[in-house]
Amino acid sequence: MKYEMPETDARIIHQWLLVRMASENTVRSYRKNAEQFFDFIQKPLAEIGIEDATRFYGWLRSKFGQASQKQKLDTMSGLFEFARDMDHVRKNPFKLIQRPKYKKELTDRILTPDEVDRLIAGAIRLQDKMLIRLLYYSGGRITEVLSVKWSD
Repeated sequence: MKYEMPETDARIIHQWLLVRMASENTVRSYRKNAEQFFDFIQKPLAEIGIEDATRFYGWLRSKFGQASQKQKLDTMSGLFEFARDMDHVRKNPFKLIQRPKYKKELTDRILTPDEVDRLIAGAIRLQDKMLIRLLYYSGGRITEVLSVKWSD
């Protein structure tokens, strides 16, 4: 159910996104994280407490991987810090929540050549095989690879 946010909260979120001075993708991600949070909690900013933040974290743990959990918690903590600095809320309920730990090392995320070969072999459609090859051999991001045109 889509949460109908009070106008004051919507203004705070809008200001927070403006002062972040981040890329469009980051702003879009922050906005989506905030919408998920408010759709889940269904309360105005000023009424949200540690119990709500803890409940949200429990929901995140059931739906997302650790990196996404951390990113969403960090986003919400940033919003509440901003709202606190603007005297819109008294406390940041996310400040006390322990963030999930996950492996950040690049070597933990790189597939071996055998793993890539198995991934390619497991793809059913030729288009999927080519997409995986292009991703792997170019080192491109998915958005970059998906925007490639024949003229490139």
